Amino acid sequence: MADKQVVKSAIFRLPRIREALVDAPKALKIQQLVDSIEQIPESSPELVFDLCRALIESICKTILNDLGEPLPSNPNGETMTTAIIKRLKLFLDPASVEMTDKKAVGETVAGINKFVFGIGEYRRKFGPASHGKDGYDDAMDLSHAHLVVGLTDSLGEFLFATHQRLHGAEEWNRATLGDHSDFDQYLDDEHDPSPISVFGDDYRPSEVFYSVNRSGYLKRLNDWRSMVESEEIDGDIDSGEEE
Repeated sequence: MADKQVVKSAIFRLPRIREALVDAPKALKIQQLVDSIEQIPESSPELVFDLCRALIESICKTILNDLGEPLPSNPNGETMTTAIIKRLKLFLDPASVEMTDKKAVGETVAGINKFVFGIGEYRRKFGPASHGKDGYDDAMDLSHAHLVVGLTDSLGEFLFATHQRLHGAEEWNRATLGDHSDFDQYLDDEHDPSPISVFGDDYRPSEVFYSVNRSGYLKRLNDWRSMVESEEIDGDIDSGEEE
């Protein structure tokens, strides 16, 4: 009850990201950042810039790790957002999209990158956790903090929702090789040769598939689960989670 009361009376709120987190209950670090932002008092709006930047970077790292994508060599908000937008296709059927629509989306994506960069500039200039400040510096206008929080909320929800639409909620479980032995055996049985021999060393098809294309492995895992649940094939679905 106390937590609900804090959210209800919060000066800064992130309702869209909170809704997206319903499908990612184990993303506790993101949840903690959301809670921290919503607990910022009106007297310290500058904290928004440090925490919103950290929230965007955490969301980006989470999605890239979900997809099995390597982090950029310089993993900051701008480079990671760019990597994710390139990885996430914004159109279900790109061939049918008008050029004017593609241009509009391209301009929006460019605007997203500028926004992420802008938060970094806010943080460098005003963020108290990033650099020390002169005790007599002018107070930050609260409207700037509200703008950054609102845009962060929309961007975070957009990245979450697009990721889930394209790759399925099951990826949030972050399955690893060996978590679903029946599925791994299914993959091995469906491929010939099995095992795969490379310079005298033998590798299971499931092991190779997971290593070179983790996002593809997870997609096939989702498809396999659906077939087992519909009794199209035999299998034992193990969530891989401890009771």
